[in-house]
Amino acid sequence: MKPHEKKAFEEHLADLLQKKQSKFLSPKVSFYKNRDIYTGFREFDLLKTMNMILYFTKECLVAFYPTKANKMLWYADVLHYRLYSCSISGSRYIHHQHGPVPEEFQLLYPLMEKERFIELEYREIDAEKGIVGQVIHARRDWDKMLFSESEIKIMKFVAKRFRLHSSRQISEESHEEEAYKETPKFEFIPYSYAKKFYLYFH
Repeated sequence: MKPHEKKAFEEHLADLLQKKQSKFLSPKVSFYKNRDIYTGFREFDLLKTMNMILYFTKECLVAFYPTKANKMLWYADVLHYRLYSCSISGSRYIHHQHGPVPEEFQLLYPLMEKERFIELEYREIDAEKGIVGQVIHARRDWDKMLFSESEIKIMKFVAKRFRLHSSRQISEESHEEEAYKETPKFEFIPYSYAKKFYLYFH
C-alpha cells in the first residue's frame, strides 16, 4: 500500500470508528494513542493490527477463530517488546476468561469484515450446548511493507509455534503465563511481564 493510499484508508477507518463508537465502544475507552507500559510504548496502529491477523490467518493450518487470533497477537506483541522494547501493534490487552484479548476486540473483527479484509464463517462448535463460533477467512493479502524486519521475524516465529494449535490449546497455554495469572480479571496486562514469558523466541 502506497503512503497516500495508507493515509486515505486510515482516514476512512477513523471516520467509521467515530460513527460506530457510541454503539460499539465502552464510554471510557476507544482506539487510543497512548505510549506506555500497557501499549508496549507504541501508538496503536489499527492497520498493522488487521494485517497481523491477515498474516496469521494465512499461516494457520487449522480453523482460525478470533479466540486464537487474539492470543497470537498478544504473543507477537509481547515477544517483540521483550526483544526490542516496543510492541508491534500498540494494542492494550485485557485479562479475559479465555486468555488475553486486545481491548475492544469485539469491534475489530466485524470492522475487518466490513472493510473486506476477512470473511467470518459461522460454524457450529458444540451442537448439544448450542455453541457457534466464527472462523476467519482472509479476503486479501497482508501488507508486508507495514512491518519491520524484526516484526516479521517475530510474527513468523509465533505463526510457526501455534499454526497447529486449536483455540482451546493456545488459550490454555496463555493461562499459564505469569502475565495472565497475576493480572486481575478485566484489567490491562502490562508489557513488563514480558521478561517472565515462558514462550521465548529462539
